[in-house]
Amino acid sequence: MLLRLLIFSALSVAGLCHAQVVGSLALTSDYVHRGLSQTNGSPALQAGIGVHSESGYYAQLWGSTLDTSELAPDFGDSLAYEADLVVGTGQVLSDNLVLDLIVGRYESFGASQILDYDYTEFGAALTYESAVRVAYFYTPRATDHTRTNAKWSGRRHVIEAAGEWPLSERWSINGGVGYSDLSEVSDVSHVFWSFGLGYRVQRYIFTAGVFGTDGDARDRFIDGRADTRVAVGIIVPFGGQ
Repeated sequence: MLLRLLIFSALSVAGLCHAQVVGSLALTSDYVHRGLSQTNGSPALQAGIGVHSESGYYAQLWGSTLDTSELAPDFGDSLAYEADLVVGTGQVLSDNLVLDLIVGRYESFGASQILDYDYTEFGAALTYESAVRVAYFYTPRATDHTRTNAKWSGRRHVIEAAGEWPLSERWSINGGVGYSDLSEVSDVSHVFWSFGLGYRVQRYIFTAGVFGTDGDARDRFIDGRADTRVAVGIIVPFGGQ
């Protein structure tokens, strides 16, 4: 129900004057989110589209394939799908600083599981010179699939910092670090990090990155999705000016 409400909000944003539509298609060897593989080390096909108004409001719809077959202990079907919708506003605070306020709904489909992994997330982010971003995210109801107690869901807090810097007209470098606090649900709170390169050829962007977590996450996520991994991909953006 909430996803449908957010989709209606996105269509309302699209109806604003002078709205800009952008999007992308992508193929990655491993879908990694906050240091955790969402595809059990398998490739993922992804697509997204966003609508941005001149007043700073935006809505973004994004989807990806998932692999839940090794989501221990809550094993699911091998193939599933994720659909995310984010609405927000970006307001310029100064010549080089932008504040974003965000609400997102994240849902999965096609997986026969015991636990409910759908969640709503609220966030705030500061971006400096379109290169460095510091963000905080709050989830009222998050599920821990490696639970060690009877409480299956609770509040989650995430703080992360990330940046991307051009090296030349074609090459760029990126990296990030963050902390996911799920201590109100279980003892699975972990540090995650990433480092990567991007290479642009005409409209195509080729990516390669290393993703990892701290030792606590690698010990606790018994399905192996917290292990350090390398992922490569290709992104085809479209739309915009």
